[in-house]
Amino acid sequence: VPLSVTLVGALVFAAGFLWPLRHRRVAGASELAGWAARIAVLWLSALVALALTARHTFSLSLGDGAVSDLAGLFGIEPELGFTTDVPLTLVFGVLWLAGVLVLALLCSRGAPLPGRLLRFRESVRPAASAMVVLLLAYVLLGAVIGLVVAVTRGQGTQTLAVILLGTPNLVWLALTLGLGATWDGHAEGPFGLPMPQVLDQVMRSADESTVNLGTLADYDGRVWWLVAVDAVLLLAAAFVMAVRSPARVQ
Repeated sequence: VPLSVTLVGALVFAAGFLWPLRHRRVAGASELAGWAARIAVLWLSALVALALTARHTFSLSLGDGAVSDLAGLFGIEPELGFTTDVPLTLVFGVLWLAGVLVLALLCSRGAPLPGRLLRFRESVRPAASAMVVLLLAYVLLGAVIGLVVAVTRGQGTQTLAVILLGTPNLVWLALTLGLGATWDGHAEGPFGLPMPQVLDQVMRSADESTVNLGTLADYDGRVWWLVAVDAVLLLAAAFVMAVRSPARVQ
């Protein structure tokens, strides 16, 4: 999943949903549902248009040889294509949008809530908002590092493609690794986009590879810096949460 595009879309929809409500402290559930419905209509219209046009067919070359000769003899031209499951696209699109809007209400400091939910403003929002700040800060840091790599080490086009499509995929993996997580996985064949060389080496080392700081450090000791980066950003997120929480909240 190209999470860079998904993340940008989520931020845009969240901002569009919250902007008309920015000067309110309380809003009824029906009013919030009304604004959500307006955005849903625009989102579903865009999804329908994209789903109906997201189809294409490619001619597949067989190269030179007997197979190519036989295909030419019988007038066979292999093709490869893709299309979209429109109903399923709309179902998952609605679920994704609902999740984005609910999280926007939970995490935004100034968004209004229905009267029955106001008691959660002080206990839930500071922590949720701090977590969003942490995740976005990690993405921003990863994008900056990617731009530096693109400028200093060549392959700028490929690196920019990774930034555009997969920055959250990589940096949030790095966040969990810095926290001590272990992942199991395996890679076969070339990646569609260039990935960090150390991750590529570990994931090709066995039928099912273990990815953690220890296995990555066997190829590049600089991965231990992830621990320090995580420590700094987690402390910063904790500070943000503490500052935004009322003194009476424990």
